[in-house]
Amino acid sequence: MGRVSVGEVNKDTADMSFEERVLCFRDQVDELIESLEGGSNVVLDLCDSDRVMLKPNVCVGEGYETGAITDPALVRAIAGFIEDRGGSPFIAEGPVVGNTGEEVFRQSGYDEISDIELVDLYECDFVDKEVPDSVKKEIDQLEVLDQGCRFDSIEIAKEALKSDYIINIPSLKTHVLTKVTLSLKNMKGIISEREKKKFHKKGLVQGIVILNQLISPDLSIIDGLIGQEGLGPINGSSINSGLLIAGSGSTITDIVGSRYMGIEPNSSDVIEVSRNLIADSNIIEIGEAEYRDFKEPGEAKDYENVEICSENACSGCTSAVYSILARLDSEGELEEILSRYDDLVVYVGSAVEEKDEEGFEVAVGRCCAHLKQNVDLYLPGCPPIEMLSEDAIRTKALDKEPKNTTENEVKSFLKDK
Repeated sequence: MGRVSVGEVNKDTADMSFEERVLCFRDQVDELIESLEGGSNVVLDLCDSDRVMLKPNVCVGEGYETGAITDPALVRAIAGFIEDRGGSPFIAEGPVVGNTGEEVFRQSGYDEISDIELVDLYECDFVDKEVPDSVKKEIDQLEVLDQGCRFDSIEIAKEALKSDYIINIPSLKTHVLTKVTLSLKNMKGIISEREKKKFHKKGLVQGIVILNQLISPDLSIIDGLIGQEGLGPINGSSINSGLLIAGSGSTITDIVGSRYMGIEPNSSDVIEVSRNLIADSNIIEIGEAEYRDFKEPGEAKDYENVEICSENACSGCTSAVYSILARLDSEGELEEILSRYDDLVVYVGSAVEEKDEEGFEVAVGRCCAHLKQNVDLYLPGCPPIEMLSEDAIRTKALDKEPKNTTENEVKSFLKDK
């Protein structure tokens, strides 16, 4: 039976300075963790100089107020708790494929944490950690999965494996591929870029679940202060949810986190599969708050006469597609495309196959390169650059001038195949 603690922050943190937010969160962090440590239960039994990896969600270079990333001030507050117990914290992340840790840390305000080491896991060594036969057998026997175990090993950052403790600090978000992205999925940031691509080819859900069997954080603290709903994990809408949720097990923490989003936990395949692998999913819940009502990815806007054909697509390309469509729609140009071609067909993912469809056809991302000779427009990249992709559609489908870039930049982008 696991323990999960829930706390509310009834302050508008969006207008606070970094230092003000750190002070605001520090007492909350202390109370949250200490509430998990009732009786003989000690979550973090730190010795002097124990190296503690703090793993936030800094998948892209966005501000914390978007809900796309973990607030750096919360991470600094947690680091302060670790320091007070004698530990030596450092912050580590491997962002969305195509980005570097250095740039996303800077763009997301993590450079304000000047006294804690920031580690770009892509610059570190990786260890090919073998999947034990016992884990393979468990995966093979799960009825909730439509395929047996497809992983023999997973490349994990050596920094994560050699840490004395790991504190997982995800943000409270929806996700277009996994319904929610919380503690379990946030661990995907400790694997190599190459391994991330394999996850989307072999099976994202079982990859995430197996990874969490190979390496488990000692504590998860979900940043639900400002969450993201709808088309998360990047292009959703921010929501001031004012929650902090902590637990000693990722699966049970995610079950509670999903409930507080107003989303049924088992509607996320990641949570459902992981729940089937743990011996006891009973939860002692400490503290309480009202459930929120996050808009799910499936409730986001559907575009009439726009067909998105997706198979084994990553979140980077999927998010890019929805973001580009939203911008074209806001400019009235999506309507122009549909008026001219009747339909818009978008292909995304490594296993997607061309359909016999009428309309303007676009293949998105490096994994769709096999379709580039058969479609009207191929957008290269992993994932494609959104502003250039938007202008490429604008120029090719509507014979218009680029709005965000130049003609030469669009031509150069489309030649990058």
